[in-house]
Amino acid sequence: MAKKRVIVCCADAVATSTLVAGKLRRLFQKEGIDVEIKTCSNLNVRNMAKSFKPDVIVSNVGVQIKTDDNIPVLDGTTLLTGRGSDEVEKEIVSILTEED
Repeated sequence: MAKKRVIVCCADAVATSTLVAGKLRRLFQKEGIDVEIKTCSNLNVRNMAKSFKPDVIVSNVGVQIKTDDNIPVLDGTTLLTGRGSDEVEKEIVSILTEED
């Protein structure tokens, strides 16, 4: 499987995106998925998506983000609170492991 790419965004690209990125790294390691993760602010996510070409965007500021390539955007706040995080984790893993 080719290396996958994930963007995690929050309001300032400091605290919550870093926390969620760490949780995702542990999840991907456990699942055996080779992933590169980048963090950014919600103001920069569209530009980063153009250059980084992620397979999925995990947003801590809502899922209304639209990209030119219709990249799936998932709610990362569940990964902060723990409520509903299992479902989001399964969805992220499913997106990253589906056949190209």
